[in-house]
Amino acid sequence: MDTITQNETKFDSLFTNCSQQNNEDFLKEFSYLLEKYDDYLFSKRKDLIICKKAQRKILTSRGPVSFKRRYYLDSNSGKHLYLLDSILKIPKYTRVSEELKKKIILSLDHLTLEQAGKDNLPEGYSLSAVSVYNLLKKASIRSFYHSFPTTSSAIHVQLDEKYIHMRNARKKAGKQRLYTATIFSGIIHNKKRNMLKNRMIISSRNLATLFNKINYFLKYIYNVSLDSHIFISGDLAIYIQISPDRITVCKATYVPDKFHVAKIIKSLFHIPLVKADILSGTFVPHILDLLSNLPKDKWSTDAYTLAHLLHSHPYSLLLWYDPHYFGCSQEGMNSHYYAFRFDAKPNIFRYNTIDKICEIINSRYNNSSLEISFSHKLYSIPNHFNFENTFSVDFIFDNPSTPLINYNSFSPSSRRIFNSLSGLIE
Repeated sequence: MDTITQNETKFDSLFTNCSQQNNEDFLKEFSYLLEKYDDYLFSKRKDLIICKKAQRKILTSRGPVSFKRRYYLDSNSGKHLYLLDSILKIPKYTRVSEELKKKIILSLDHLTLEQAGKDNLPEGYSLSAVSVYNLLKKASIRSFYHSFPTTSSAIHVQLDEKYIHMRNARKKAGKQRLYTATIFSGIIHNKKRNMLKNRMIISSRNLATLFNKINYFLKYIYNVSLDSHIFISGDLAIYIQISPDRITVCKATYVPDKFHVAKIIKSLFHIPLVKADILSGTFVPHILDLLSNLPKDKWSTDAYTLAHLLHSHPYSLLLWYDPHYFGCSQEGMNSHYYAFRFDAKPNIFRYNTIDKICEIINSRYNNSSLEISFSHKLYSIPNHFNFENTFSVDFIFDNPSTPLINYNSFSPSSRRIFNSLSGLIE
């Protein structure tokens, strides 16, 4: 899964490039070099009046970065600003770096809020579950997909639902449905385990939204046309049985999950599924006859859904033996992709957070690009500020006229940091 940070700051870009080094004094040197960079900006100031020096601490995935920088008054506009924050585009008020925010949010597909606030930080540092929740709440998350090559195989759509403890501001926590779907175009046969070809997973709390996504994926990712034909599979839930009517971009046929049909018939009548009877056309009339003679006090939800299936789709059982139909495994997909996060780790999810966590899960396993962005308030750079687009690293290190840093007192990795700073301003 590729991750796109829409509004990554120059501070975070610099930190990410430099933090790959295994230097124990990295944070200390990084903080010191930022202060020296502020000294360099001080030498380039114009019409900026120094008010004070203020310390700032930003928590990163390597630990806290603490540094002092100058606070100026712009004599032309009358506004106050931190010039270092303006140049590096460090957001106002934030205490957590963007790279740490992104790392925490990406881990929420398998960690709880509390775990994500601890496991992504060095020992001795942590963020509370409330802080992680606020990060997720304020984050904007969006996935980008690439279309698959057009295939002659029939596209399969599997539908199911998963019950998860959800709540919003007005409702108490309770088990509510998360609708899930899997789309694929074939089976890749392997010795150890077969795999679904061109597999995509989709989810939504809202059924209408789920079908909007399915129609979008079918049209733009799988390139179906109005003349294309797909199979829709799932259990005997009524919304799944009538799902072909909600597919608007191609033709669709409902095929019931064989496991659920066999289970219901066995529980009601203790009759096994026999292939020869189904193919001969005698099996469905026989089951309908048994249902008509079933006492009313024996009619359960399973009996009603089975009756609806056999009346509305009397020939659907024959499709089990169609060579173009590959079967249904949506319950297994739910267990494999969603259960670890929503079942194994007890949590009560709010509506807005579960949508974003599902987006992360879907994007990871769909191997799509995920865009994560945050809204920022930045200090503006004064229009009259005369600052070169680039500056020489040698000016910072051991310059005979203005020595800002004694290079010999630092590790070689420090020069790499300022090499990253060089050319950073665009």
